[in-house]
Amino acid sequence: MAMIGYLSAVIRAPLTSTFVVLEMTLSLHLLIPGLVVAFVASFISKQIYKQPIYEALADNYLKLSKSKKA
Repeated sequence: MAMIGYLSAVIRAPLTSTFVVLEMTLSLHLLIPGLVVAFVASFISKQIYKQPIYEALADNYLKLSKSKKA
């Protein structure tokens, strides 16, 4: 369950996180609790930090590439 929550909070894709982790662990009986954990973790993550990690990493990369050109 912790893997689902962590992955969902980081990548903000609760359904994908749930299905990836459940398939890796073969714990399909945890589908409903996993979905609850994933959506709660994603909601809390959005409240704490508005920008998803992929956007933040892309912004950092663009800032670095612009500073190297200048």
